[in-house]
Amino acid sequence: MELSKGLVSALSLLPEKLSQEILALSHQLLCNMTEIRLRTNAAAVLVVGNELHPVIGSPVTKAELENVVSKAFRNSIHNNMAKYRSGCITYDNGCRVGFCGTFYSADSISTIRDISSVNIRIPHEVIGCSRKLFDECFSRRPSSLILFGAPSSGKTTYLRDLARLCGNRYKVSLIDERGELAASSCAIAGCDVGRYTDVFSGYPRHEAIITAVRVMSPQILICDETGTCEDADALEYTVASGVKVVISCHCTSFEELNTKKYLRFLIDRSVFDYAAALCERKLVGIYSLTMQPCSV
Repeated sequence: MELSKGLVSALSLLPEKLSQEILALSHQLLCNMTEIRLRTNAAAVLVVGNELHPVIGSPVTKAELENVVSKAFRNSIHNNMAKYRSGCITYDNGCRVGFCGTFYSADSISTIRDISSVNIRIPHEVIGCSRKLFDECFSRRPSSLILFGAPSSGKTTYLRDLARLCGNRYKVSLIDERGELAASSCAIAGCDVGRYTDVFSGYPRHEAIITAVRVMSPQILICDETGTCEDADALEYTVASGVKVVISCHCTSFEELNTKKYLRFLIDRSVFDYAAALCERKLVGIYSLTMQPCSV
């Protein structure tokens, strides 16, 4: 059985015994797994769709949990303190490792101690999942789009595939601040994001957006999970420069989308041609600029 690159990377972070216990599970479970959740002195839990599946086996110890995080930082936490304090880092092939514990601050030094939970998110490269979205919104010309959905609804997976489709036809700049979209290593994208796509990996998002417009002359700029006023300013600059933008955001409905101040700012300025909704990793709605439903 061939495993996805993302799952292989996720399993490499785990204690050997736990990794083998997960590998013994069914092929269907392994293919559809999206998270591996670990807690001190508790059994590991797998997330498959919207269901939680405890792994039958020994509880994960505090030392094992801390070793998982250390591996994710390649045993170099002190050289990555800013990311460590943020509680997440992206590992090989786009695996995102999030963790929490006790926040400690003293003498202008802050850190996280006694890690108690770790969540390893497994990326999925689902080739063709965004075909309907591409055909509706991008097949005739470059367009601007907001892709929204609840957490774990498939936004990153859809953006990755959309970058591939758009990047095989148009000049695309992919802003990959956390390294999840392209899963780049040594400047080589681990995922297929299109032959004409230029990847900005690890840059601060708003700086990368402006730099991309200035130096790469994209027709479409794609970035994940925008959410700050700086992002909004950079995107407005992008559109004013004649570049189409594709972004994603956490949101469960178009009504909720309109309550987000920075997005309302962009929508009011007619930045976007379309909005698209995801639910449980499926495309459930495409809306035109007037927000009337298109076909799905």
